[in-house]
Amino acid sequence: MDYKEKYEQALERARKLQENSNGMILKKWLWGVFPELKESEGNIMRKMCMRYLDREYQHCPSADDRKNIEKWIAWLEKQGQQKPTINIEENIPHKVSEETTLYQQLKKTKKMEKSSLIGKQIIARVNNAGVFFGTLESVNADFTKMTEVRRIYYWEGALSVTHIAVDGITGGKVTVAAASVEFLTSNIIELVECAEKAIKNLQSIKPWKS
Repeated sequence: MDYKEKYEQALERARKLQENSNGMILKKWLWGVFPELKESEGNIMRKMCMRYLDREYQHCPSADDRKNIEKWIAWLEKQGQQKPTINIEENIPHKVSEETTLYQQLKKTKKMEKSSLIGKQIIARVNNAGVFFGTLESVNADFTKMTEVRRIYYWEGALSVTHIAVDGITGGKVTVAAASVEFLTSNIIELVECAEKAIKNLQSIKPWKS
């Protein structure tokens, strides 16, 4: 499999998704997976100003004011095309190296079955799917497989997925166990090993069926 090509395809999809989104939560998630997409604060502010001016332009009755707005938008666009004249890397506290990109990690660990979490009961947070409790069977560049999987539709008594993995939950809805489930590895947000207390708690919860 050509991992470099797969990564570049995923990177291009993420870039288009970022360009079409105004939400910072989604953008920050994308930056965590693809560090090379991260924008500077100045560029973020520049785009926000352009969106604001564009909205003002649509409702501006004055021809003179519209001309001024056009000039401001053109100037902001020009700023985005300019290359920095200083070494901005000096101001970055944690420079992201090429080796930290998702592709490089997958390339170096073509087979991830030796992961310390394989065979252990975990909590998985999956993009566009939800939160799951089960045993991690295998992980590779394409798919992550879990067995004896229960989906946690909602919960009470825990502040986060990590909290669930430590103490379990005090209430909520947890489905019956599926024999096995596979997720796209690119959709995995986090995998957290469960403490014994959490395992006993989640196993004891009566399955929610309807």
